[in-house]
Amino acid sequence: MKRYIRAFVLAAFALGPLASAQAVVETYDIDPVHTWVGFSVSHFFTKVPGFFSAVKGTIVVDRDHLENSTAEAVIEVASITTNTRMRDDDLRSTNFFAAAKFPVMTFKSKAWKSTGHRPRFSPIPSTATTRPKCTVSGSGREWSLELSQPSA
Repeated sequence: MKRYIRAFVLAAFALGPLASAQAVVETYDIDPVHTWVGFSVSHFFTKVPGFFSAVKGTIVVDRDHLENSTAEAVIEVASITTNTRMRDDDLRSTNFFAAAKFPVMTFKSKAWKSTGHRPRFSPIPSTATTRPKCTVSGSGREWSLELSQPSA
C-alpha cells in the first residue's frame, strides 16, 4: 500500500446575509458541525475514504482584497476515522501519523485568489484557490487547494 495520502479539505460554513456591508475584514471561527476534513487513500484497486472529526480554527476574509484572506486550522490526528478500527489504529501508529508524538496537524493558508464570481451576500467568491502549508507529523508542505462555496 502506498504511504501517501491525498487530502481534500472542505470547510463548509454558512454565513448568511451580513448586517454591515461596510465591514471590510471579517473573522470567523470554524464551526466543527459544518466543517469536513476528509481524505482518500489508494489501496489496491479502490480508494478508501476517511475523515478527521476534530477540527478548530479561524477564517479571516477581506472582501475587498481577497488575496489578504487567510484560514488556519488545527486537526486532532487521533480523530481519524475510516470506519475500520484496525485501519484507524494503524493510521494513528508510527506506521503513518505517529499520533502520540504528533497529536495535531496544522493547516495555514497564505493567500486566496478568486477564480469565480461572487454570489450576492457572500463574503467570498463561489470558487477560489490558495497555497496552504499543511504540517503533518512534524513535516510541512505547500500544495494547491481549490475552495468552493456550497450551493444552497
